[in-house]
Amino acid sequence: MRNWIIIVLVVLGIGFLNLFSSRLDSENEWPESMGASLASSWFWVQGYGAWLKKDEPRLIDSYRFATALNPSNLAYWRLAAQTIAFDLPVWNDDRSRNDYGRDALEFFENSRPYFKNDSEWFQTGAFIAETVVADRPLALGYLEEGVAIDEFPYLLGKSYARLLTESGKRSEALSFLRSWQPRLEGDAYPERPQEIAEWILSLEKEMKPQHSQ
Repeated sequence: MRNWIIIVLVVLGIGFLNLFSSRLDSENEWPESMGASLASSWFWVQGYGAWLKKDEPRLIDSYRFATALNPSNLAYWRLAAQTIAFDLPVWNDDRSRNDYGRDALEFFENSRPYFKNDSEWFQTGAFIAETVVADRPLALGYLEEGVAIDEFPYLLGKSYARLLTESGKRSEALSFLRSWQPRLEGDAYPERPQEIAEWILSLEKEMKPQHSQ
């Protein structure tokens, strides 16, 4: 009984926060957003209950409803995909971690239309593709799309250059780092431009013998 009381309170809290945010965004669409937000929060918390019981079918269904009702909530998509990729393989020995990783990406891909210009979305896809599916070309594909956006996280740029280098594409990595370096001027973290400058110098030294042949 105590757990259900907590769940209800959490749902109400999340719902009211979503309602307040939705009302600020658009007074005219508030009633519709109110219902969708409340329903989405409810299904999300139901998913947490399924997670506690390690109920995979109910968990997936809850995630599907929660994200369908609030598709612009990247946090829901990301947490759902990561739970599928990392937690479900621990519950079920009949399927491989790689299989669940691909299930996670398939689920996550349903949100692509809502985050075409959100670099964090591509960073999440790349993380799952590399760490769970162990598909480096797929991860590179996500990162390549991510760095094509005007603004992208520093870690995304580093991951892209690293994977290019590890894939034997040092020329491409060097070209990317050189084009990225000027954009880091004036960065709030002065060590970042320095790190990239040292990385460029290191790659140039590694590749110099090849150019001299």
